[in-house]
Amino acid sequence: MAGRVSRRQQISDRNNNVVTEKKKAKITYNAGMYRRLSLLDGGYGKESESLENQELLIRDYLAEHPEIELVDIYTDNGETGTDFERSDFNRMMDDIKHKKINCVIVKDLSRFGRSYLEAEEYIEKIFPFLGIRFIAVLDNVDTFSPECKVDDIMRSMKNLMNEAYSRDLSSKIGSAFDTKRANGEMLYRTVPYGYKKSGDPMHPFSVDEEVAPVVRTIFEMYADGYSTTQIAEHFIKSGTLTPKQYFISKGKGKKNSKYGLWNIGMIINMLKNPVYLGHMYQGKSYKRYCDNQPNVRFPKEKWKLYENVNEPIVTQELWDRVQSRLPKKRYTAPIDCPEKHKESLVLGLMYCEHCGKPMARRWRKKENYYVYVCRTHASCGYAGCINMKNVMEKEVESVVTTEIKSQLAILGKCIRSMNTMSMSFNQHEEIDAKIKTVETELERKKVSLVMLFEQLCMGHISEPQYLQQKNLTEYSIVEKTLILTELIQEKTRVAEKQPTKEFVSKILQFNEQTEITKELIFALVERMDIDIDKKITVKLKYQDVFQELISRMESLEVDVCSA
Repeated sequence: MAGRVSRRQQISDRNNNVVTEKKKAKITYNAGMYRRLSLLDGGYGKESESLENQELLIRDYLAEHPEIELVDIYTDNGETGTDFERSDFNRMMDDIKHKKINCVIVKDLSRFGRSYLEAEEYIEKIFPFLGIRFIAVLDNVDTFSPECKVDDIMRSMKNLMNEAYSRDLSSKIGSAFDTKRANGEMLYRTVPYGYKKSGDPMHPFSVDEEVAPVVRTIFEMYADGYSTTQIAEHFIKSGTLTPKQYFISKGKGKKNSKYGLWNIGMIINMLKNPVYLGHMYQGKSYKRYCDNQPNVRFPKEKWKLYENVNEPIVTQELWDRVQSRLPKKRYTAPIDCPEKHKESLVLGLMYCEHCGKPMARRWRKKENYYVYVCRTHASCGYAGCINMKNVMEKEVESVVTTEIKSQLAILGKCIRSMNTMSMSFNQHEEIDAKIKTVETELERKKVSLVMLFEQLCMGHISEPQYLQQKNLTEYSIVEKTLILTELIQEKTRVAEKQPTKEFVSKILQFNEQTEITKELIFALVERMDIDIDKKITVKLKYQDVFQELISRMESLEVDVCSA
């Protein structure tokens, strides 16, 4: 008796058969297979049978249509169908825009999406505009098939039914969750660091002995008087994986995501989480899956705490010592200081020279002024960045305004003294004029195609004459399109290297009494770096262009003197 063939083996065999058939047929469509699994059935870990079944059915369809070549597979595992903000769906749309694929195949319309309006928008408008063939195998939908137009009403009815089903399912999910809670089952989205799944719905977590010692160390160090910054530094220096890095190492996260270092926020959240005492909160938020609405998070006083649900990682005595050390939030009436409401002229331009990260703006209550501090050092300590210095915002603004006034004076002199250089700033207008000319010619060629067809229909020209002129016109359209693309790229390159005409006008209008505004600073300054000695380095935009201006002016002055 022959052994049972696995799903994966079936998919592999069908794939090989499809490849063989492709060699015999001409490929006219490059297809992307789209698979989706709902929020309830999806998630990380082993790929589910449902996804494999979708792939198996689509590959069976491809075996019967050798003109379609499968280029890529797009999978959203654990994504709702009530909206189209899905990671791999977005990747598929990017590939469509870059002409990697021109056909989309799904198992049925419900896998594509359950929002009637958005699904119809893609099928009726977006895909036809982009020239994309859409196929839903089980629903017999093929937008490039003449029969598909007849079934438009039926397809719309199916999309409406999918949306209605999603709404009904959302209500049932909420009721099911309420029933589970009433029966004592604990619901959760993620497994906390230090635990792993137990398989028991009443006691869902068991201690993960691989990282539970890290949790205990955090509690013990804090109870012994170490600060959260010192604890973060300890784990950074020891090379201990952060919680997210640990989950990635176990295959439970997205490997292409970037995660930072241990920081004080991470430590404080763990020290305040009663899950490490064996307790669990329930009813923290509410979600309607069918309405595309974000989670509604309830206030903490409405959460329900279930005690002694799981095995604790820390003892009650250690927990109490930690909680007694944690700072208590105290409400203090805000001081109405005019300086606090002042808009920053440099916010978003400040960077730490050592770690390269943006600096944070902080208000000093006692001194009543703003300072900039290294965000990495503030959250991770010396192990993250050694730049512990802070600099007053007034000092930064003084440095940058002085630098800008000096540069504007020099640049204004350069531009006024060199009339020949003014031509370079008109380059934008020259390119825009060329672009407009080519666009006009393109439009004229497209209109001529319509007129050619009208002449053929009216019998003014023969079919061979029509085909000959049509081919010549289409060739000219392609040629003009390439020229237009090159001009647009050239305009982008010029824009990156040269200041705008508006900006040059501002330079020419500048004098000593001109106010240095935030807009002027952001137009001229690219960034400001603060080093460990509080030295401020201002990096200007268009530096290469301005250096060329100054060099040309200097050489011009030398020529005048020698003459």
